[in-house]
Amino acid sequence: MRLEKKAIVEELQGLLKSSKFVFLVDCRGMSVDIFDGLRAELRKCGGSLRVVANSFFKHAAAGLQYDPDVQRFLEGPTAVIVGTGDVTVT
Repeated sequence: MRLEKKAIVEELQGLLKSSKFVFLVDCRGMSVDIFDGLRAELRKCGGSLRVVANSFFKHAAAGLQYDPDVQRFLEGPTAVIVGTGDVTVT
């Protein structure tokens, strides 16, 4: 793996390690306005959203010993929602 890609995977691993919650979202058909609104709501509960290449997430998850079955959710464009706050905040 090239150094640039390895750095992205390591950054993603750090983000996943420090998070209390992780959600994978199929983001097909989501407009910029929807993303902006979702990001604003996530900030309220200490969360953030990133669109990541599925291959990067697979490498990061493998390095953190996530259940290999998580790969079945990685089809098409995927957004990763992570955070350190209370996920139940509405």
